Amino acid sequence: MRSKRGMVIDGRGSPHKVKDIDVVLKETGIKRRVLIQKGDTKSVLLVLDGLAISWALFIVCLCVFYYIMNGSLKMPLVVSLGISIALLVYALMYSRVYWRSREHGMRAILRVGRCPSCLYELDGVPTEADGCTVCPECGGAWGIER
Repeated sequence: MRSKRGMVIDGRGSPHKVKDIDVVLKETGIKRRVLIQKGDTKSVLLVLDGLAISWALFIVCLCVFYYIMNGSLKMPLVVSLGISIALLVYALMYSRVYWRSREHGMRAILRVGRCPSCLYELDGVPTEADGCTVCPECGGAWGIER
């Protein structure tokens, strides 16, 4: 099951688009820790993630320094704004996770018994003679290990 121009090839040679992580989690209600195993995903913004943590630590140090120098915790507007921006950037980057490849996404979705193309539940669908489970909704033929 190789990929072809952003698609995966099913067990019978037909190309199918794999659903994104966010779509799978939203439409199926499956928990992230159940769907995703180590190595299935990648974070595109790892460098910026480190920068957001560094920025947040810098702001905390700045607040401690301000407290030591002035004897109070009245933070200036700039420090408050800096903390808010750092936390917002970190939260946005944490939520952006992508499949490492379309094949990783396909295998992860098949592990939870769903069709990678349309998310139809394949648990009750019989396996055919060639070893493929054919999705009744989209016609994708998937080799599910049962």
